[in-house]
Parts: sequence; structure tokens; C-alpha cells
Amino acid sequence: MGKLAQAFAGKIIENLYESERGHDPQSFITNNGSDTIGACGTNKFCISSYENCYLCPKFRPLLNGPHQEILDKLYKEKEERFKKTKNIDYASSKDRIILAVEYVVQACNEMKRVRGKH
Repeated sequence: MGKLAQAFAGKIIENLYESERGHDPQSFITNNGSDTIGACGTNKFCISSYENCYLCPKFRPLLNGPHQEILDKLYKEKEERFKKTKNIDYASSKDRIILAVEYVVQACNEMKRVRGKH
């Protein structure tokens, strides 16, 4: 998991209230307003997309968040970008995010397995 672990620098949480700002609903992060995927551990204003949160050390992804669905969406987008442009550099522009989400998916699955929740 070397490269994967290097891409993700946050901390996985079981519930939103484990994050530094768990009492603040404005810290909750959704995938475009749909599902809550985690929380932000900083008070700084951020205009990045939720996908970039996976690269931030202050991101607190939820253990049971829809991370696999996000990963599937990222891979589909990558494939579509390559089909449209035939440019591997453009198609691979979100690869670091993909690595971070892969790590979160694997780490969550392992945490669930160890805790007997899988």
C-alpha cells in the first residue's frame, strides 16, 4: 500500500462527531450534496471539489462512506477522458486522487474486517 498510503494523509472516522469540528454541520463533506463522505478538520475556507479532500491531511473520511462509488466514478471519468482525447496525460490528471481514494477504500475494508463489521 506504499503509493496508496502516500496519497492519503487524513484519518478515517466512524462517525462525524469524531472529527475536530464534528459539532459543526458546515464541516460535513458530501459528494455533490448527495451522500456525506466525511468531515473537514479545519476552519479554513476551501473551494476545492470533494474529490480533492482525499488529498488533504485534514480530511476525515467516514468508515462507512460511499468511497467505493467515488472510486468507480473516478475510474469511469478517466476512461471517458482517454476515449475522447486519446491523451494519457489528460486522462491521468486525477491519478493522485484515485490513489488516495483507493487507500481509503482498502483501509476502511480492513478496519471493518478487523472490527468484525464486514
